[in-house]
Amino acid sequence: MEALKKQILDKVPSFCEEDITWYTIEEFEDLICEKDGYKIYGNAIQKALDTYKCIKISKRETMYLEKPLIMKSGYRLYLDKEQKISNLPNLETCLIRNENLITGEFESVSLNDPDCDISVDGGIWNGNIDKKVSSQRLQTGETPEYKGSLSIMIFCNVENIVIRNAEFLNGGTNYALQISCVRNFKVNNLTFIKYGRDGVHVNGPASFGEICNLHGEDMGDDMVALNAWDWDTSAITFGTIEYLYVHDNESTNNELRLLPGRKMYTDSYQECDIRNCVLENLKGIYTFKCIGKVSVKDVISIKGGLAPNSVIEECVITLKKDTDFVNYLSECKYPYKVEKEDNVIVTIEGLSAHGASPEYGKNAGVEALRLL
Repeated sequence: MEALKKQILDKVPSFCEEDITWYTIEEFEDLICEKDGYKIYGNAIQKALDTYKCIKISKRETMYLEKPLIMKSGYRLYLDKEQKISNLPNLETCLIRNENLITGEFESVSLNDPDCDISVDGGIWNGNIDKKVSSQRLQTGETPEYKGSLSIMIFCNVENIVIRNAEFLNGGTNYALQISCVRNFKVNNLTFIKYGRDGVHVNGPASFGEICNLHGEDMGDDMVALNAWDWDTSAITFGTIEYLYVHDNESTNNELRLLPGRKMYTDSYQECDIRNCVLENLKGIYTFKCIGKVSVKDVISIKGGLAPNSVIEECVITLKKDTDFVNYLSECKYPYKVEKEDNVIVTIEGLSAHGASPEYGKNAGVEALRLL
């Protein structure tokens, strides 16, 4: 397991803020305009990015956008951690995306002239959606639109990208970060404020990524979703997810989804497996979803995707205190640890094994399902 983690982390990008020459938006402030009482900063920020590539913005008033910021290769955007950036009300586009998007709606895709070496650091990103408006989608703003796009941040067809130190709120039914067709990426230290939808939504193909130090409150959905396969209205691309390290994420109320499958096209199909992934130290998960529901009449056979060499090494279950359950645990053959307080806390230890000898391993997640 340690060797697999090292193999992943060796390709995960990073950068040192001090090593970059940063520029500001001050010389472009004449492009800031006012609309219905809102200060619109989009043109000023975009012009600064297009001119200097690496832009740092210190704390100021809330910056409103009326169209997405476009990140091209080499672009870096750094916001003060308390800087608020928001869509205008009733806007139906994401706040930020990369330039060279591609779609897997009609055929399988891989990286094709990707946007490279991008980072977004800091900021409080506000989708500005009234919770009562459940149908409002934050899409790319392209024509024709990408059917499966719906997120505050959208990055698709990218390589060497870092998203970190950001907060998200008021996304309605949209994800906070939608990332797909990606290689070599890091998502670190994100916070989701009473979000209610997926935090980090990954669609395949995706490889060599680290997703860590996420925090959420009342997520109500997946803090992390690894959806190699997905529905057409929920994904821009489809394909295998591999070599991901997901760790140290915590919420009071969230879910985790692993969704392999097979994407069917008119004359072909794309296998969408999940493999060689490490998931550890994930807390606050009340639902672990590892299969999609299918409702089709007269089904002859169903073949799902694969998730080889992806093991949950430790699983912690917290249940209300129940004497019968405690007695049952004492009879189990596995070494569960029980703390008899207000709750029963059961820690299940898994065991990693080499991919060629899976019979020597034990998946803590599977054992937890068996126990419950």
